[in-house]
Amino acid sequence: MLKFSYIKVEIKKMRNNLLKILLINIVLVIVVFFITDDMVYRNSISNIERKTPKKYSFAKPKIYELDLNKYGRNDFKGKINNNKNPIVLFGGSFAYGQNLKYEQTFSYKLSDILSILLINRAIMAGGFQHMYYQSTKSKFYKIIPDANSVIYIMIDDHLKRMLVYTFNVNFVNFYLHYSEKKGKLTMDNYKNPYLNFFKSLYIVKLINHKYVENYIKNEKNADEITDLVILYFIKTRENLEKHFGHKIDFNVVIYGYVKYEDILKEKLKKNGFNVIDIKEFKNGAENQKKMAQKDGHPSEEAWNYFTPLIAEKLLIQGD
Repeated sequence: MLKFSYIKVEIKKMRNNLLKILLINIVLVIVVFFITDDMVYRNSISNIERKTPKKYSFAKPKIYELDLNKYGRNDFKGKINNNKNPIVLFGGSFAYGQNLKYEQTFSYKLSDILSILLINRAIMAGGFQHMYYQSTKSKFYKIIPDANSVIYIMIDDHLKRMLVYTFNVNFVNFYLHYSEKKGKLTMDNYKNPYLNFFKSLYIVKLINHKYVENYIKNEKNADEITDLVILYFIKTRENLEKHFGHKIDFNVVIYGYVKYEDILKEKLKKNGFNVIDIKEFKNGAENQKKMAQKDGHPSEEAWNYFTPLIAEKLLIQGD
C-alpha cells in the first residue's frame, strides 16, 4: 500500500513538472515570436516603405493617409480646350502609369485625343476606397474646382485591396479601410491599442490576406462583394455631384480579368455607370498580355493601342 501511494505521489510530481516545462516552453515560444516579429519584421519594414526606421507604436498606429497635394500626377500637359471642364481619372497604378513618363500614360494620351484637361488622381497601390476618400475631402475640390466626367480604371486586385486592412502584409501602417454600415461607408478607427498590436503582427496580417483571398474566391460572397464595390461608386458620384452641382458622366474601364466582372458590369450599368471592358475590343485580351510590361502593368504600346478605342466609348459631357 505504501509503495502504491509513493508511486502516485511520484506520478503527480512528474505530471506537475511536465506541465511546468510545457508552460515555460509556451511562454518562451511566445517571447521569441514577439522578439522576432519586432526585430526582424518591424525594423526591416522601413526598407520596404523607403522611409527612415521608426519604432512602431501600437498605442498610436500609423494609419494610411493621403496628402492630396502629393498623390496623383500633377504634371498636366496636352492639347487643352479651356471651354470644357476637366475629366478626373481615378484608379491604381495602371491608371497612374507605373514605370511610365507622363507623356506615355493613358491620361496624357486621352487628354491629347479629346483636347480636354484630364487630371490624374490615380494613386499607386490605390483602389475604390481612395477614390471615395478623395471625394470626401475639401482639398480635393481645391485641386479640381469642377468636372463633368470621371473615369475609373478597374483591375482585379482592387477587390482584395478593398477588404484587407493592410495593402501589403509587410507594411506596418494600416491601410485605408472602410466598412459598410446601413448603406454608408464608415472609415475604420484604430483606438484600441491591444487590438492594434494584435492586428499589426506579421502572422496576423498574413492570415488576414489569406482570409480575404478565400473570401473573394468563394462565389457565395459574390453579391456582397459586388454590392460593396457598387456602393463605393455610387457614394463617390453622389459626393461629386453634390459638390459640383450637376450630373457627372461616370465611366468604368475594366482592364484585364476581374473576378465577378459580369455581375459588376450588370450592376454598374443598372446604376447608370458607363462600362468599357477592354477585352471586348478586337484583340483586346491578347494585346493586354502581349503589350504588358514585365511586371504586368500596361506599356506605352498598350495605351497607344487602347486609348483611341476607349475614347470612342466614353461618355463625356458636351460631346
